[in-house]
Amino acid sequence: MSWRGEAVIWWQTGRLLAALGFENVQTYIASGNVVLKASETTADALSEEVEGAIQSGYGFKPAVVALSVEEFAGLAQANPYRAAEDQSKWLHLYVLCVPPAANAIAALQHLADNNELVAVTQRCLYLFAPEGIGRSKLAAGMEKTLGLSTRSLLKHLV
Repeated sequence: MSWRGEAVIWWQTGRLLAALGFENVQTYIASGNVVLKASETTADALSEEVEGAIQSGYGFKPAVVALSVEEFAGLAQANPYRAAEDQSKWLHLYVLCVPPAANAIAALQHLADNNELVAVTQRCLYLFAPEGIGRSKLAAGMEKTLGLSTRSLLKHLV
């Protein structure tokens, strides 16, 4: 996988994190998503620890967003496209590193095709792309338009 130009083998990242003492480490294909069990800690501390481990292991520091099971479940429950859940293959949840600017959200709406639905909150972007994420101009231009990094978490994993 290439993450912003950096070659990463995600199953090795899972091993790297397991070696640090995290439990039940699982990576999800080449998405950059990792699910793990950590000892009692804050989300910020966990993000910093994982960022540091990846920087030490690979020589670059990615933006890492850590969520508790409860936080992720809350984001999934807040999905405004509940009617599309039977088509969960096309429904995506993106965690935002910082809240986007209002003008960026408006610009993002203009990228949506007629069949796509997009909703943005302070913490999350929900995208329903029934023609596929690979064909979505909105998905392709999302980070640039919002001016921030996102972490895609597929809704159907919940």
